Amino acid sequence: IVVYGSTQGEHDDRLRQVLDTARKSNLKLNRDKCEFSVNQLTFIGDMISQNGISPDPKKVTAIRNMARPACKQDVQRFLGMIN
Repeated sequence: IVVYGSTQGEHDDRLRQVLDTARKSNLKLNRDKCEFSVNQLTFIGDMISQNGISPDPKKVTAIRNMARPACKQDVQRFLGMIN
């Protein structure tokens, strides 16, 4: 669950609403897996920050460091990885 706001107050209000809804729905959250009030986060392979959404730099580096495909199966493997 990603909660955001253009101000800290807006973020806190939205977070309170999400937590209230979760509690009313008997949805339990694992505190060890939660992060609160962060300026950027990696979510589903993308880096999300106040500057917008960009690819995760680790993923970009991994793709750049891959060996060039030498056969059809290598190309298929690469396409499967990036989809």
